[in-house]
Amino acid sequence: MLMENVRYSRALEITSSYIKYAVGYVSNNVPHLLFYKKKPIHGIVSFGKIVQREKLVEALSEFHNISDASLDFKVEPNAVSLVLPSLGFKVFQCDKASSVVASDDTIAPVDVENVMALIYKQNVEQGNTIVDVVPDYYVANRQAYKEPPLGVKGESLT
Repeated sequence: MLMENVRYSRALEITSSYIKYAVGYVSNNVPHLLFYKKKPIHGIVSFGKIVQREKLVEALSEFHNISDASLDFKVEPNAVSLVLPSLGFKVFQCDKASSVVASDDTIAPVDVENVMALIYKQNVEQGNTIVDVVPDYYVANRQAYKEPPLGVKGESLT
């Protein structure tokens, strides 16, 4: 049974051999896996390229609504971390800062969106695109937060 006030993570991994879907959470720095499903997809993806699009869509449809009666939960993957093979992927790093918009210097969702927008606008090597951003959040005193520090006072967010 899913617990309230727990932040669950969902991951969908696509390789040339299979699709994997996992649901879990971390408590006291210990990962807990609640649900795991794996589906073979041989011949659908080859060397990082989709060669049978229709079959991949069909295979992914099995992961759209997942439920497990024995665990008494149903998960709709509306916020899934997509895990792709590193074939052709490069890590791009940058630091961007934005002034906090609110007059009382309280960090709000718009401040997080502003920093993310600055990162997505960065020039990367020709032919490359920023696929996802894995941020570190900081307030003016350089206090690091794992999650967006919403409600924290600070003049800027990096």
